[in-house]
Amino acid sequence: RQSIGDAKATDQQTVVPLAYIYLEPQMWTNFKDRPYHYEPEQTNLALGLPTPSDRPSTPTTPSSRTRRAKTLGTSIRPAMSFSNHGAGLFGGMVFAITNVSPEEKRARIKKHIHEYGGQVIESGFDELFEAPKLTVTSSGKPSPSKTKDRTFRLTNDANNMGFTCLLADKHCRNAKYIQALALGIPCLSPRWIQDCVSKQRVLSWDAYLLAAGESTLLDGAIRSRQLQSYPAATARLSTIIDNRARLLDGMAVLLIMTKSEEKAMINHPFLTHALGAVRVARAASIEAAADTIIEAQASGEHWDWVYSHENEKQTEKILFGDTSTGKKRKRGRVSDEDLKARPKIVGHEFVIQSLILGRLVDDEG
Repeated sequence: RQSIGDAKATDQQTVVPLAYIYLEPQMWTNFKDRPYHYEPEQTNLALGLPTPSDRPSTPTTPSSRTRRAKTLGTSIRPAMSFSNHGAGLFGGMVFAITNVSPEEKRARIKKHIHEYGGQVIESGFDELFEAPKLTVTSSGKPSPSKTKDRTFRLTNDANNMGFTCLLADKHCRNAKYIQALALGIPCLSPRWIQDCVSKQRVLSWDAYLLAAGESTLLDGAIRSRQLQSYPAATARLSTIIDNRARLLDGMAVLLIMTKSEEKAMINHPFLTHALGAVRVARAASIEAAADTIIEAQASGEHWDWVYSHENEKQTEKILFGDTSTGKKRKRGRVSDEDLKARPKIVGHEFVIQSLILGRLVDDEG
């Protein structure tokens, strides 16, 4: 210490956390010749995959197929590695953070989580899942096979996780928040982290649960979430996911996703599977969707829902004609009998409002 001045040095050692040590620039020269040997502590909370020994040093250019997969929201990336054996208050727990400000507050929350054994996922809850590849339909191409594995499931590592939640200052429509609503994952105030650390125990999270959002069906009222309470200390992510509400349980959903909409809809395939759909495919245009619907009906299959991001009325008019006048679409390939069983056309706001309400907005009771 420079502050000691000419005082007599002693052999007494003081142990302090590394984060509390501050060195001014001129002090670095005092350590330039001192030997230092770092022995990392062993931990089970590894974040990311270990680097393979035979990994090439020069990165390669991803194939066009890989680039297309990333664009469609089915990005091919290494799964994060987690463990549920971490020590500390938040050992085995996983957190996502969104809509938390200022940055100093966000950093403080992340620091608490890491210091007490928890993990923070950065991009979203989709990191924790294996989702079926999104099939792109086209004229003359059959609908996705019913026998093909389309299982939506947790990764092997995520299956062993404990309590999982989203931290946010208030309800919002950010991607992580919408994912949490679809998966039945609690959205909590960051104050829960602070209070757990302050009291040095895992508190009940019920009082920190945030609202689902603003409901148009309820004339703009803020809709509370209805989640069954369970102890965070003993919770399992696999149980949370198994018990989630599935608004599209067992249904077949056709997503109309033009090239210009790929970025805006990058999260939609994951959300559709999270809501329980068993068959999900993409049509690159309204015309391609029309052909897909007709071909599916001809083969005895059926699409329950057709998702059009922001053009539901125009999409319905093109697909089925103006039903208010009894006119069919010009291509005339849908019979009156087919019209009775036609898929429901929905859009972005319908999905959001259904998640906020906790049921499909056009369902009764």
